[in-house]
Amino acid sequence: MKKLLLVALVLGSACSAAGQTPNGEPQAASECKLKLSQAPVIRGIGLGMNANQVLALFPGSEKNETLIRRLSEPRFGLITADVVPSYYGSKEKFEGVRSVTFGFLDGELNFFALMYSGPVWESDDQFAAKVAESLDLPAGKKFWRVSVGGKTLACDGFEVLARMPTENSGPMIEIRNLEKDVNRIVRERDQAVKDKARRAFKP
Repeated sequence: MKKLLLVALVLGSACSAAGQTPNGEPQAASECKLKLSQAPVIRGIGLGMNANQVLALFPGSEKNETLIRRLSEPRFGLITADVVPSYYGSKEKFEGVRSVTFGFLDGELNFFALMYSGPVWESDDQFAAKVAESLDLPAGKKFWRVSVGGKTLACDGFEVLARMPTENSGPMIEIRNLEKDVNRIVRERDQAVKDKARRAFKP
């Protein structure tokens, strides 16, 4: 059986060469002006795609019953699933990619992440610089802020996370839709269901 794994903007300006604000606090990341429609596409994967378009990138995945069942079971409109490219006909196209995580909200790809087998990076800044160069994104510390496990670039509609390897994972690039905050939307829908149940309750 094929393996399936379920897995604010801060505006700033340069005030000194040391990257400090007048009050001595670290400089905030500059604003990225790119729109959602300009979000990067990585190896054919882009925000807004539907499940069928994603599956088409992995020939044979449509026969994976576990994956298909997972994609048909949304929770408050959200579906998450992982695909291992080496199991499918597109393994050459995804050379060096260990796994791909997808998050669909109401049928559209809201976020995705590619985990790579390597290489080793000397620093967060080095990895973020390579991601920016490869995906034609703004580069440098004035755009990329420190985040958990790496660096984040927040633009006008989407976010890019460049995460360094950990003990259990390789380097990762994640793209997220900021116009539709999936965590907030799912949380609100969950709360609405609970509120409805409480209103309907009769001792």
